[in-house]
Amino acid sequence: RHRRGAYLDLEGAAGVGRLDVVKTFFNDDGSLTSGATTDQMKSGFKWACAYGRLDVVRFLLEKGIDVTERHRGETSLHVAAYGGHVEAVALLLQRGAPVEAEDEVWASTPLGWALYAWSTLSPDAKPDPYYDVVARLVAAGATVRPEWLDDDAIGNDRRMVAALDRGRPR
Repeated sequence: RHRRGAYLDLEGAAGVGRLDVVKTFFNDDGSLTSGATTDQMKSGFKWACAYGRLDVVRFLLEKGIDVTERHRGETSLHVAAYGGHVEAVALLLQRGAPVEAEDEVWASTPLGWALYAWSTLSPDAKPDPYYDVVARLVAAGATVRPEWLDDDAIGNDRRMVAALDRGRPR
């Protein structure tokens, strides 16, 4: 079906950012074709958010995907925040993604996921996007847990402390 290698289902195409392939799984009226499932669409949306595939994220939002829904325990905002994808986080927040939703395994919010990902990066990794992700989540109403500020990695990083402080009510 696809000339560029292995067959991609809706989930895989969304995850690798192949909007052209994602579109083939939708009928003209916006419904899914018989070759795609709702679960593939939900999972694909989550993968697109996790990898910052904005064109696919926007397309699936236009098709009516629900940003408040959990898929396999977490929301799309959790995975976008974990990946440090500023634009995806901003778009999801704009569309009403729940900033205080806790995942079903760790009982952690998207802000918790972003802080965990940032704190576990190798020293040569570039954590810059995480400062913006964290600031956006806080400005959108994410609760900053006091114990996070006691963490050495966070407390010793002025930029992260500032990001956690931005947008907080005074």
